[in-house]
Amino acid sequence: MTELVQTMELTCPKCDHTIDPIDINIATDLAKCSNCNSLYKASELASSIDENSLIIPPTGSKVELKRGLGEGFEIFLPAKGFTVSDIPYLIFTILPLGILTSIPIMVMQGNAIFIIFTIPFLLISAFMGYQLYNSIKETQTLILTKDKFTIIKQKPFKEKKSVFHLDDIQVVKMKHLKANIFSIFENFRYVWKLQWTFGAGIEMPALISKSKTTYFLEEASDAEQEWITTLLGALIKKRKIQNS
Repeated sequence: MTELVQTMELTCPKCDHTIDPIDINIATDLAKCSNCNSLYKASELASSIDENSLIIPPTGSKVELKRGLGEGFEIFLPAKGFTVSDIPYLIFTILPLGILTSIPIMVMQGNAIFIIFTIPFLLISAFMGYQLYNSIKETQTLILTKDKFTIIKQKPFKEKKSVFHLDDIQVVKMKHLKANIFSIFENFRYVWKLQWTFGAGIEMPALISKSKTTYFLEEASDAEQEWITTLLGALIKKRKIQNS
């Protein structure tokens, strides 16, 4: 047990001071920082991840990391742009527009009822095109400060900002996306993807607070999502301890 303590190097999350081995008690699972007198569970410190080891992004990642003043940290995900996976949505968007070519003929034949019948399809096509364009051009910025975490989803026609106090955040992790009747108004592409998972669902980075669950980085690759989730978890945990 003595050898284990001597080889264990723990760092205080609050002041970054290396905890002396004599201040680590394996039997009681306690570790005390002699610099700021903070007390921790030794097992939690031993299993904690050094944030510096998580700074390096996955190979080929387009995610940009920026350090701000003090404890500030910013993560930026640029627009994904049009990809092959968007072709099915584009087809379903354009398909109803073919009705427009037949409208002059229907007008000449006096078939006004059929024209009225086509209006909902044209509206759906316009809505899908609007959503597709927004998702292609969307950028996301995650800003972590000493006591707040902000998610900014910037789209061509609107911006959505969610601000969380660190004390309200329970966990940041990969979580299965839950779709409901209103999900199509947020992002119909993922509702479409859910239909092809055959019940398995798809996982997205999620911030779980006391009041709600907020998904983010939906357009990032699987490797980027796993990396950012782990990094944010470590950063938020450290800042919550520093604020305590």
